[in-house]
Amino acid sequence: TFTYTGDNSGATVTITSGARPGEFYNLVIQDANASDTFNLDEDLTVHGSLTLAATNAATADFSMNTVTLEGDFDLEAGTFTAPGSAETFTVGGDWTRGSGTFNPNGGVVTLATDSVTQTFSGNTTFYGLVKNVPADPAQEYSLIFTSGSTQTVNRLLTLQGDSNAD
Repeated sequence: TFTYTGDNSGATVTITSGARPGEFYNLVIQDANASDTFNLDEDLTVHGSLTLAATNAATADFSMNTVTLEGDFDLEAGTFTAPGSAETFTVGGDWTRGSGTFNPNGGVVTLATDSVTQTFSGNTTFYGLVKNVPADPAQEYSLIFTSGSTQTVNRLLTLQGDSNAD
């Protein structure tokens, strides 16, 4: 797990991964300064989970890069600006939105095709949301929406399953 804590200067902090460009296992952005903004200098792949836990509403602006999460997306606090329509944003695990703000930025969130069960909790408004599952008669796929949470899709909702399933 790599944790960015910001520099409390109110400046922009650019996330770089060093030796393996754009790759982390787990990435946590945790900053107590509301004026810090985190952005990417390249496309991002997180092999585990991405967590934004910026206690005083710091911003993670990933609007200009492709983001691929093989694990969970956890927006505990702060503001997350998603990749825009020219980029992709893929989530392989669960989606959790606590008190943070999700800015869909006109982009589509694509749920990974190899994720068997994905759970959504917390209220989120998406611009677009897509889930396509492969034809696999031996496998069942589930999207679970927790009780008391609302998911809103403003433009594009695509849920495509196996047309040969029982």
